[in-house]
Amino acid sequence: LNVRGIDDVLEYTKKCWASLYNARAMAYRKPLFEQLGLEEERAYLSVVIQHMVKATKAGVAFSVDLETGLPGVNIDANLGLGEAVVGGDATPDNIKVVYDTKTGEPKIIKNILGRKLTKVVYSTKGTEFAPTTAAERGQICLTDEQIIELARMVKRIHEHYGKFMDVEWAVDENGKIWILQARPETTWNKKNLDYGENTVVNILA
Repeated sequence: LNVRGIDDVLEYTKKCWASLYNARAMAYRKPLFEQLGLEEERAYLSVVIQHMVKATKAGVAFSVDLETGLPGVNIDANLGLGEAVVGGDATPDNIKVVYDTKTGEPKIIKNILGRKLTKVVYSTKGTEFAPTTAAERGQICLTDEQIIELARMVKRIHEHYGKFMDVEWAVDENGKIWILQARPETTWNKKNLDYGENTVVNILA
């Protein structure tokens, strides 16, 4: 994150390629490769270089209730960059949203305040961890308006791909929400395949 200049871009591109062969990555893909009958040599990794969002808050959002597997949006949000959330370094706010069955409009049904003791911020070279203030820890870091807007974005992504999605997002210093990445959610999509597509309705209701 926050890589500047061609020399550093090349250096970190090589580090990304090398990460294909760390223990965690190899263990993660081993069962899938065995299931598909693929050799380890078939693994490859592409590096995406994209604009760095100057995030004031960020996190992940799933188009499924992770506890029940029912349609909805589950949001984890923290101050600063999303690295503290995806890396497990902070306990984020957790927000749950459902959609009205008649209007399709999102409704917030649960706001759980996270401890949010740390955040990832920009540094002169890359990023660094910084403590949060008592004021930052004392309130949900997203406004209700931002939660609703993010939920609508996640719904559109879900409908586009036709499956439960794991979405990384960020809010910049101007309050604009950016979608950084979207990929299939692993647990509940797999259960749908294992038990039949009609076990869990694959639309947000």
